[in-house]
Amino acid sequence: MSKILIPSCDDLVSMFGCDCSIDENYTQKIGFLDEDASELNIYIGLVDDSVRIILNKNSTIVNDIYMEKLEEFYFEENKQIIKMIFNSSYKITIEIELWSKFMIKISGMVI
Repeated sequence: MSKILIPSCDDLVSMFGCDCSIDENYTQKIGFLDEDASELNIYIGLVDDSVRIILNKNSTIVNDIYMEKLEEFYFEENKQIIKMIFNSSYKITIEIELWSKFMIKISGMVI
């Protein structure tokens, strides 16, 4: 199992009012809706530290991001932000603003 502390579904639901479940493959699915009814789904592999982020608007996939080697996971309830840091040959940070409209920021840094 992963060494990274991912909040439980109960914690995520109480903080963000999202949908959350864990399937038989130990993948945690977290689902959000913004004020425009866009849908954001985050799938976190609790065994292999992989993450897939899918943003849908009007039933059309706008973004589909897949990353491996999740190293850190942060959330800021007051700012409605989730931040994930991945470790590869360089660090990649994905920051997602959840409200009022989704905003996904991706940055990288050579280490």
